Amino acid sequence: MFSFEDKYRNYLCDNNGLCANLTLFLVFFKKVCTFFCFFAEVNGIYVCDFDYLCFTKIGCGSAVPRPKASFCLGTALAFRYLCVRKEPFKRKETIMLAYTFVEQGRFELREKPRPELQDGRDAIVRVTLGSICTSDLHIKHGSVPRAVPGITVGHEMVGVVEEVGHEVTSVKPGDRVTVNVETFCGECFFCRHGYVNNCTDPHGGWALGCRIDGGQAEFVRVPYADQGLNVIPPSVTDEQALFVGDILATGFWAARISEIKEEDTVLIIGAGPTGICTLQCVMLKNPHRVIVCERSEERLRFVREHYPGVEVTTPESCKDFVLRHSAHGGADVVLEVAGSQDSFRLAWECARPNAIVTVVALYDKPQLLPLPDMYGKNLTFKTGGVDGCDCAEILSLIEAGRIDTTPLVTHRFPLERIEEAYRIFENRLDGVIKVAVTGAASTSFSAR
Repeated sequence: MFSFEDKYRNYLCDNNGLCANLTLFLVFFKKVCTFFCFFAEVNGIYVCDFDYLCFTKIGCGSAVPRPKASFCLGTALAFRYLCVRKEPFKRKETIMLAYTFVEQGRFELREKPRPELQDGRDAIVRVTLGSICTSDLHIKHGSVPRAVPGITVGHEMVGVVEEVGHEVTSVKPGDRVTVNVETFCGECFFCRHGYVNNCTDPHGGWALGCRIDGGQAEFVRVPYADQGLNVIPPSVTDEQALFVGDILATGFWAARISEIKEEDTVLIIGAGPTGICTLQCVMLKNPHRVIVCERSEERLRFVREHYPGVEVTTPESCKDFVLRHSAHGGADVVLEVAGSQDSFRLAWECARPNAIVTVVALYDKPQLLPLPDMYGKNLTFKTGGVDGCDCAEILSLIEAGRIDTTPLVTHRFPLERIEEAYRIFENRLDGVIKVAVTGAASTSFSAR
């Protein structure tokens, strides 16, 4: 490990070409600064850790000004106050745990550098609670070609804002926030029309945990924080808000674009986590009848227990059941959330003529559209990823008690045991629906 003098001399050489013999000066300078750094206080912020002050990147995204022989303590304290946010007498941890996409079929829990601000619109969020999504499994098994090996996975999370860029205005350090699955600029054509999944930014759409580092980690960098973060109301718990930025936003979007009317019969195919979130959002529209189709007896039991007014059926009986319980030869609206081998065909077969079929699911394989068989049904298909621009409204509905997804959380694990959590979730063991993964804030990692 470099000594203080070595680090500082190298820093000078690298930056200014100043290689004079400064050893004696530096020894004296270190002693003076050490004394003042332990006893000085600037507007309530204690200044300490001289190495951190002089050699790490500061919060405003640039390096500490290149020092010269005349570098003084006053300058150091000024930049320390303006650019660095730090707890009293606490060294900033630089290493964290992160669950990483290594290659197709393999994730690993690894130590990675803690993320830093890269843009004035960024925020750093300490993850307090996360979850595993089926989309994470799609990445693992190669069904998401855009996913980048080496990234930290995870896009369902809430946390506390640690640091913000100088252009961020909607959140501040200390705020509890939800994190939107979508990264969007808020300014392009698609963002202005609410189609944030199609944001033209290079990282627009689903980026977190897919193309840039996500939230199955201790910390996450959120680009476009003003759009990607929403403050959680004080009366709403982390667990209540956990799914706001992803599967609840998905269900809310799906219900909104499906044009549901109060006289409609609505069929939802799939009662997994996204299906249940979609069900809750559909029920906000007060349709005449809601039918849920699901293969798993455990999940059907869950629907019966928590939503007694909803009718249930299985894929084998679904078509006949819908015909018997609808007035016009099929469902008025079908939302396909299962993404199984036969669910796409089942969706349009159960729809009445001129119905709306909303495809919410992500498929592992291409789906066929047999137009000769569909001729004359005049169906409207709505497809694509979630446009997660309704998170503030969803949070208000949770606060009002109109949405409650906490029963979905059946298992809880710390980040250190996330591989076990994945094993249970992927294999649907022990009645699992959703797994909550707590942050590893108690784990101490120092710079190596």
